This record gives sequence, structure tokens and C-alpha cells, in this order.
Amino acid sequence: PVVAPGAVGAAVVGPALVHSRARADFEWFIRNGYVQAVLAGNAVAVHDIEAAIFGTTLGMSNTGQPTDGGHGLHMRAINRVRALGSIEQAVEKAQKLAAAAA
Repeated sequence: PVVAPGAVGAAVVGPALVHSRARADFEWFIRNGYVQAVLAGNAVAVHDIEAAIFGTTLGMSNTGQPTDGGHGLHMRAINRVRALGSIEQAVEKAQKLAAAAA
């Protein structure tokens, strides 16, 4: 780990992390030992799930252009997770689908 023994590297993040398309960059910090704890509110989770499902955040493409379905896409993302029961179950289903497609 990069953090001193006994210390914890924590990151406080907001939805700007997702809106700026910095998800992969942030994952690098986690994988490389710079961050062991993440403090975030529900907006980060919702926008991250929307990005994973639809490739948008608040209905905007990665170029900042509005998309079909627009702002309502984050609500559709929430409803998909609710239908599956939890974020954990949604991730498990996505992993199974990805494995079956491979």
C-alpha cells in the first residue's frame, strides 16, 4: 500500500467525479493503494449507476450533449436497481450477464 502502515487513505467524492468521466481514474487510485475508504452521498451512487447502464450522467453524453430520455435516465437507473432489490444484486446480475457474453 502507498499509505503509511496503520493509516487509511480516504477520499471524499461528489457527483462531479462521475460527471467529469473520472471514474476510471479514481479506480486507479483505489487499485494502487492510495485510497482505502470512500465517503460519498447517494448522488454519486445514482450517477455512477446511470453511467454504467446508459453511459450518461443526468442524461448528458460524455461530450456534454443531451441524450434521448435526458434527465429521467437517472430515475430509470434507480428503478432498475429497485426492481432487482439492491445495488449488490444489480452488480451481481451485470457480472453474470458479462460472464455469459464472454
